[in-house]
Amino acid sequence: MEYSDGSRKTLIETDSTNSVELPIAVLVDGGTVSAAELFAAVLRDEAGALIVGSQTFGKGVMQNTYEFSDGSALTLSVGKIYTKSGTWNETGLKPDYSVELAGGAVPGNISDDADSQLQKAIEVLTPKIAAELQ
Repeated sequence: MEYSDGSRKTLIETDSTNSVELPIAVLVDGGTVSAAELFAAVLRDEAGALIVGSQTFGKGVMQNTYEFSDGSALTLSVGKIYTKSGTWNETGLKPDYSVELAGGAVPGNISDDADSQLQKAIEVLTPKIAAELQ
């Protein structure tokens, strides 16, 4: 995390002590925002996950909300989030396999067979899973 004053602080560190080594794909799109982007980025950096879909939103900041006695509140961005591979703030995560959903389809509202992102994830994971089973 890099705070607005330029100072940095490590919030969470991981090691491989309890890691599970399985092929992983994370499906993303422009609706993948903030903590969901962090989740995808950490899986890519730490577990070698493949990111499939379209570019994410690009909200890689930490925010604090301050509530006042009159019931109002103020939310301020107080830091930029970094993973081992850097930050995605204002740019979004770029997928390893760029795949758009056809014709304005909405994730979760289409059949698995029609979901081009899911099908691409299956396509790229199948040989990796087969190799793990040998």
